Amino acid sequence: MANDDLVNFRKDLSSDFSDLWDDLDDLIASMKREFDESDRAKFKACTNEGSLPEGDNLIECLEAQAADIGVAESFRRRLNTADGLVSELRSSGRKAASDNNVSDAVRKAADFATSSELNRMCARGQYSDVSDEAPDEALSAVDGSIDSYRDCVTVASESAGLRESLKAAYGTQ
Repeated sequence: MANDDLVNFRKDLSSDFSDLWDDLDDLIASMKREFDESDRAKFKACTNEGSLPEGDNLIECLEAQAADIGVAESFRRRLNTADGLVSELRSSGRKAASDNNVSDAVRKAADFATSSELNRMCARGQYSDVSDEAPDEALSAVDGSIDSYRDCVTVASESAGLRESLKAAYGTQ
């Protein structure tokens, strides 16, 4: 059943943020043009391969690739100088979330405890442990086998029923 607070929040974000989203999309598109296929492949390798090219877990791998490419500092600098975009996104988002009691509504809508623990295991690369914990229905979302970080978080989310719970709560089913 849809939660009125979350439905209203979704509507607020859609209408009140349209110009801000356009500005953010423009900034991201501008940066994407600067990445070549080699840069993209470095990040993809952190999430789609059985062995990480750098670091002991996904976070370390992504951080190492971002540092190697120099993207983290560049993106942060551009984002922070984009004519108040970050502060506008934060203040507008916080106001909309507060006005619509989003934190309470989301906590009531889904079982985050289950996905949180499984996501921790995913970040540590403990895919077989997640496979052991997850129900067969959740594993079917990845054809029964966790082969990447992306597969792992999909299984974690499916195990907790997050997609369906949140879609129902936001009224988007």
